[in-house]
Amino acid sequence: FQLGQIFHRVECDSPLDLPKVRFEFFLEKILPKFKDEMMSHTLIFIPSYFDFVTIRNYFKKNDISAMNISEYSDKKSIERARYLFFHGKVHFLLITERFFFYKRFILKISFYIIWILLGKKFSNFIFFLN
Repeated sequence: FQLGQIFHRVECDSPLDLPKVRFEFFLEKILPKFKDEMMSHTLIFIPSYFDFVTIRNYFKKNDISAMNISEYSDKKSIERARYLFFHGKVHFLLITERFFFYKRFILKISFYIIWILLGKKFSNFIFFLN
């Protein structure tokens, strides 16, 4: 079994502009490729809570089929999001790195994973690839 990985470098002139530039890059280059129904069950792993809120709000505003889980989610909303994602009722599942660090839920049936950033713990990257 071979796993395909694609990495993108986001060019930015100022570190202060990086979150905005990264978000625009995500919207223009990455998201359109994953909106197709053939690309369902896409997990979006977001290390920064600020990036998470920005993406979550964009998805809500544009009626993109997604559920989200963060470290602030209660058990009922976590279970609902996992159920809907597992059964293909939603296209995307957004999770924060802190949620995964504290809860360690195993999220089954992720055919595709988008990493907004690799995050602070490289072991998370390895865990999801396995």
